This record gives sequence, structure tokens and C-alpha cells, in this order.
Amino acid sequence: MKVRVNCTVNEQGVVDSSRKHWIFPTKMAISKLYHMTECGVFLCNSMYYKKRKSHPGLLICSVKHGDFFLYYKDKHYFLSKGDSFLIDTTEPHYYHAGDTLEFDFISFDGKDARDLCHYIMDNISIKFSGKKAKDVSKQITEIYNYFVETKDDLLSESFISLSLYRIFMTLLNEETAFEDNSYDPVNLAIEYIREHYDLPLTVGELAKQVGLSKYYFARMFKEKTGYSPMEFIISTRMDIAKSLLVNCNFSIQEIAYKIGYTNHRSFLNVFAKNFGITPSQYRSSITPE
Repeated sequence: MKVRVNCTVNEQGVVDSSRKHWIFPTKMAISKLYHMTECGVFLCNSMYYKKRKSHPGLLICSVKHGDFFLYYKDKHYFLSKGDSFLIDTTEPHYYHAGDTLEFDFISFDGKDARDLCHYIMDNISIKFSGKKAKDVSKQITEIYNYFVETKDDLLSESFISLSLYRIFMTLLNEETAFEDNSYDPVNLAIEYIREHYDLPLTVGELAKQVGLSKYYFARMFKEKTGYSPMEFIISTRMDIAKSLLVNCNFSIQEIAYKIGYTNHRSFLNVFAKNFGITPSQYRSSITPE
């Protein structure tokens, strides 16, 4: 296994301390084992995005900090600290960072890896939270550290194959699917915002949804997330707008209505205030790989 290690990353929105490794598996690993093709740790700012029509292999990511926005198979996924996801990167996909983002990732393949991963995606989920995601994150970190520290190629490939198999088994185990966050009013409000961003949401309505007074809820939300409820609503709408601008042919006015603005000029003003460019300029700036 020939490996280029400890490489700096020259990608838009990726900060200098990030690392990415390219792996060239042996013929034995390609034919007999689950094997990595890339792995890394990325620290990103809000300029980071990836849009690809196709890229070899499968991808599993774990979010360590910040917000990660994924668009895959015509569906939006919001991921935050502790969440993980699994996708087939040979299919069109797009993702971008929130204000800040840190995530670990492994690109991999194998004899029956694609069939197994599609079974997981089709029958369980693409996004994982709670204990299941925590276990996956730990396993990704173990694989990454072992890969970087171990010089024995054959031993490394065997360990990686076994560890990837353990990740599959973790994802297939329905007993660890999700932790119950029903007790947390802020998490409930966040999920409500992400499911109803296209409606005219208010702080009072969110507080009512989670059974708190308006002012107590607003203070609790700010303390936990660092955003006011309205700031979080706007941030969510802007991230959806970015995804729609890149992946769909809707007009600017149609996008404004789809994310909850009854006046598209208000959308234009908010977008420009957040990103420093117009929606049309953002759309033309994104080039797929």
C-alpha cells in the first residue's frame, strides 16, 4: 500500500491545519478487503463546499464541531456536532459548512461495500445521531490514528478492513439507532425549524411548540446555540437557499418563496448581508467537479 501522508489541503474554505491522506491499496486489498482510498480531518470556514457529479467510492463523515449541510438524492440533511452520515459518492452530491466546521472522513470501497452501504442507506438512514453516531465517530478516529501511526502495510490494511466492517455492524444495529432528545426543548426547536423553515416562524410559536414562555425559551436557545432563535431561522434558510441555488433551476423568486420569504427582495437583502454577494452571483460562482 503506497501512501502519501501528512498532506496539507489546498481547497477553498479549508484551513491550514487540516490534513488529508490518499491511499493506494494493494491488489489483495482491492479484491478481498474493505479498503480506504482517502481519509482526513478538515477544519473549515463558511466558504467550504463540495459539489460533485461523481467521485469514486463511498464516504462516511463524523462532525466534530459546527454545522454541516448535505444535499443528497433530492433531500437536505442538517448535521451538527456528534452527527455522522454515509453516502455513495458515485452519485451526485453537494455539501457545505456553516460558519465553522470540523469533521473527520473516510472514503472507502470493497467487494460488497456498495451493496451493504446502499442497504443501510435505503433501510435505516443516511444520517445518524446519538449513540450510534458517537460509536461511528470513535471508530473513524481509531482507523485514522492507526493508519497514520502504523507502517506495516499488510497489518494496516487488515485492521482497516476489520474496522470498516465494525462500522457497518454499528450502523446496522437498530438498538443503537438514536438517543432520545425529547427532554431538550432547544433540540426540539431546532428540529422544528429545520422541518418548517418555509413557514413564517416566530419566537412565540417556537416557544409554544416546546412548552416554554417566549422570553425563557429565547434566553435558553441563545445560551445553548450562540444564536437567537431568529438568527438560527435565518441561518437555516440561507443554507437551504445556497443548496437550492447550486442544485436546482428555480428562479431567485421561487427560492425565496420556498424558504419562507413572501417578499423576494427581503430574501435578496438578507442573502447579500450574510454572504456579501447576491444569490445570482453565488449561483454562478459554484462550479461542479
